[in-house]
Amino acid sequence: MDIRQLQCFLRAAEAGSVSRAAAQLQLPQPAVSRHIGKLERELGAPLLLRHGRGVQVTEAGARLLEHARAILDHVEGAQHDVAALRERPRGEVTIGMAPSAAQILAGRFIDRVARELPDIRLRIREGFGGNLTDWLLARSLDAAVLYSPRHARALAIDTVFEEDLLLVGPPGHPLLKRGAIAFADLAASPLLLPSPSQALRRTVEAMARKAGVRLNVVLELDALAVIRSLAAEGRGLTILAETTVAPEIAAGRLAVARFIPPLRRTVTITTAAGAALSPATRHALALLRREMEAMVAEGSWRGDLVRRARPGR
Repeated sequence: MDIRQLQCFLRAAEAGSVSRAAAQLQLPQPAVSRHIGKLERELGAPLLLRHGRGVQVTEAGARLLEHARAILDHVEGAQHDVAALRERPRGEVTIGMAPSAAQILAGRFIDRVARELPDIRLRIREGFGGNLTDWLLARSLDAAVLYSPRHARALAIDTVFEEDLLLVGPPGHPLLKRGAIAFADLAASPLLLPSPSQALRRTVEAMARKAGVRLNVVLELDALAVIRSLAAEGRGLTILAETTVAPEIAAGRLAVARFIPPLRRTVTITTAAGAALSPATRHALALLRREMEAMVAEGSWRGDLVRRARPGR
């Protein structure tokens, strides 16, 4: 027994005619007759009596008619539910963000999801790059905003844009007064940086190797607020994105200098490779990308937009 057989039987029973049922279903009349005949043979009982004026439902047919209506109603309801899910996706979506991204992005993204995808329950988890990657691979996150993730086969990486990393420290520091410096000028300067497992540290170390500079890391801190505070106190210089320190710059507590050539990192939306993303997740990630691009365009995320590729999923 299949759906098409039940549809043919139901239409013929209600219309009182196989030919009228065929016209309604837009099928050849012999095809409708074959479907009904297969159903009768499977059930071992005649369902319709054929006569000159059309067909009449038998006792067995009348019993099946009730079930057929209920079954086809359920099928139609399922189709409507799935169609509604495509139009208004629903479900829980968990997005991971590094502290610097969460600081400027989380509130705006939450508000946008509430407006445009009201049936989605959004969760934001904050963590550093290594933690976010582990959570992705453990499938406890649906996606994460990651900086310069390692291009491992285990990850599906959608690069949204690049942003400059700047030298950050207290106003009046000799290097910062220049406004722009070569990376080699950092030699011997005390630095406050995240631990080696973090993407920012790896980016800085890659540039140091390229410039032939030995970094003088006096403190390793995986706490963004503490790094900013210690840098403002003059305990050392650090390297951060401008968006991360914009409030302190505006308040005069920190100053920045750019690197020549620029030191940049990629900003990505990353998922676990091969993960089956729900419709809710796919819609949320498309919205997340649009929000990030809008922030760059308006200047609230001070990155250099270098690629607006369509999301990979």
